[in-house]
Amino acid sequence: MKRIMLLLAAFCLSARAQAAPTWFVWSENEPADGAIRLSKLEGGSWRTETLDKSSRFSANYLPCVGVDRDGAPWVVWAAREGDASPRIFFSRKGADGWCDPEPVAPGNEEWESSPVIRFDPRGRPWAVWSRMNGPSTEIFCAAGNGEGFGAAFRLSSPDDSPDENPGLVFGADGAPTAFWEGWSGGRSLIFACRFSDGAWSGEEALSPSPDADQVRPAAVAGKEPAISWWEGGEWKYYSCARNSFVLLRQSAPSLPPLPAEEATGWIADGGDLLPVRDALPASPD
Repeated sequence: MKRIMLLLAAFCLSARAQAAPTWFVWSENEPADGAIRLSKLEGGSWRTETLDKSSRFSANYLPCVGVDRDGAPWVVWAAREGDASPRIFFSRKGADGWCDPEPVAPGNEEWESSPVIRFDPRGRPWAVWSRMNGPSTEIFCAAGNGEGFGAAFRLSSPDDSPDENPGLVFGADGAPTAFWEGWSGGRSLIFACRFSDGAWSGEEALSPSPDADQVRPAAVAGKEPAISWWEGGEWKYYSCARNSFVLLRQSAPSLPPLPAEEATGWIADGGDLLPVRDALPASPD
């Protein structure tokens, strides 16, 4: 079998609860068109298609997929137009196929990367990503406005250190918490902002005095919003509702082999995007 060369090893899987469709999305160097590929899980096997309108770009990176309340997939990804810096685009699939890709944040010309798309319990899409802002990268977020996305809002505090690898979780009230990997005091830390009463809070380090770097943050599915990250040789799990670490019951998803090799990306369970790992967290105890 011909080996698939993956751009920056970017994958996402997405699903909704109660037998809603599960999707896997990736970008590849081969074939030469570099288009976004998606596979839908049907009858225990993957059915692959191409997001054909992504072929207009000179390069596509780091796609992520979400599924709306109607079961339709949305994809966000970083794409280059000619020699321009990569920007974040989105497309959704309707009855007539994939819509034309549109920028999540029109007018921006700075380098953008690492997008994630999530739908809140009311079905509203949210996108979060990293963007060059002065000497370093910062985290930005935008909420759906009925047609696409509204104005982008910077979540991280501007400084000279990089902020990257963002994600989103939603509380019982449907309000999002954004999180990402940042840098402070000579260590990599996990930061977060919370959305309440129509406004974002300032950034905070969730566990500001770690014994080791905190990296690879991801959302955790369950009855309450939780975030996992790698620290000191093990996975840590932090409850946003309790503002404390929690123990998790471990389980692994039952899925057929993915239609692309070296899949290390994302899976979603009941609408929660999660990393594909040997032991996938299921829910807090």
